[in-house]
Amino acid sequence: MIDELIKGIEILEGKAFVKATEDLLRLELSAVEDQKISREDIRKGIKEVKEKFGVRYGWLSFPERNGDGSWIVAEGTAPVDGKDARILVLGKDFFKKKGVVDNKGGLCIINVRKGEVVAKKEPPTAGTPGKDIMGREIPPRPGKWVSFPSGQGVEISEDDRKLLAIHDGKLEVFADGTINVFNEWILDESVGPATGNVEYWGKKLVVTGSVFGGFTLKARGDLVVEGGVEDGAVVSVKGNLVVNGIIRSKNSKVFAGGDLFCHAIEYARVHVRGDLEVEEYVLDSKCDIGGHFFSVDGKGLVVGGTLRVGRSIVAKVLGTGANVPTRIFAGFDPDVRKGFEEVAAVIEMLSQKVEKVNNGLKAIGKLEESGTLSPKHSAIKKKLEHTMKLLLKQMEEEKERMAGLQKELGQMQAAVVQVLDKAHANTVIGVYNASICLKKDIKKAKFTFSRGHVSMEYI
Repeated sequence: MIDELIKGIEILEGKAFVKATEDLLRLELSAVEDQKISREDIRKGIKEVKEKFGVRYGWLSFPERNGDGSWIVAEGTAPVDGKDARILVLGKDFFKKKGVVDNKGGLCIINVRKGEVVAKKEPPTAGTPGKDIMGREIPPRPGKWVSFPSGQGVEISEDDRKLLAIHDGKLEVFADGTINVFNEWILDESVGPATGNVEYWGKKLVVTGSVFGGFTLKARGDLVVEGGVEDGAVVSVKGNLVVNGIIRSKNSKVFAGGDLFCHAIEYARVHVRGDLEVEEYVLDSKCDIGGHFFSVDGKGLVVGGTLRVGRSIVAKVLGTGANVPTRIFAGFDPDVRKGFEEVAAVIEMLSQKVEKVNNGLKAIGKLEESGTLSPKHSAIKKKLEHTMKLLLKQMEEEKERMAGLQKELGQMQAAVVQVLDKAHANTVIGVYNASICLKKDIKKAKFTFSRGHVSMEYI
């Protein structure tokens, strides 16, 4: 019957012809050649088809004229296929607050942590079923799951729903949609107006240009700046820092959590937790160094300013023939000294608290000797005992910290200042907590701390 309807049949005693589309989503009625049909004829024809073929869905109250002159008398509902799964990418489809550096026209850098979700799948949809003119449901095509376009530095979660960073770094999506997290990145330009401020969380960043004044560069790993650090720039690095050019100007600030190697330093403020190695010279700068200082390969010159170093110093020349005031201190780490003082203050405070709690326990003990403690005093005793336990634990931790700091202070006492060529007059040389001011030029000498004084010997 249905096949007959799809092929087409004559109705109204041969005046009209009715035919269904192959998908049974439409029923069309048309007049046979040279025949004219009225709306009343259409109504009768519809009744005839209903009775004979059981078409029960989609009848139009007002048949519509089709483009070929026929009439659409019944129309089913086509199914709506499901949508395939969609890949949602961090920074494009969903966002986060921390780790995004967007400088409004400059670079937009999205930094991520190891294990962070950089992309996720929006599940496919089932779709909506349709219904043909016979009243039968037409199932939709359900959406399909899609694969992550994963690249470097990412991995797929066990449930295949998330794409995760396998290390800290910069999220980057290529033109082909591939999603990557790079823990080593080359910024092939200077940090300046074209980039805005730059912050990078990966293992290593290389900047092929310089860091211009007024801009900030932060890196959580190692950093190489192939140019220089200009006036007013701020550079902060948790790892090692290499500056192949010059760090210059009193308005420039440089911090390195590891070691720093640079060509030269001029009028700048530099703070290094590790060692500082300068190829040519340090000119009228303020440098705080946690480790050692070396300047022996090039000019090896330190002139003016203040150099405070936690361990030893080796340089070719200290000061200048013009007797520019130059202050050189070895075995002097302000962070260690400050830390030692802070720990000592904490231990003193804890000792006072322990004494007060101990006095309270003694008072409770006397009450206990005279008879059974009341519930109130029993609660006080329990609380005091708990407080004492916490205080003693904290005291032990602080004493361990102090022992470590005392060891560092001992190493600072063993620091040495070595001058491989000449130390000029008006140069202050300090070792640990003692210092001397040179009254004349000294050649090839070594300065150490001994019995509260700075001792010198020629080398």
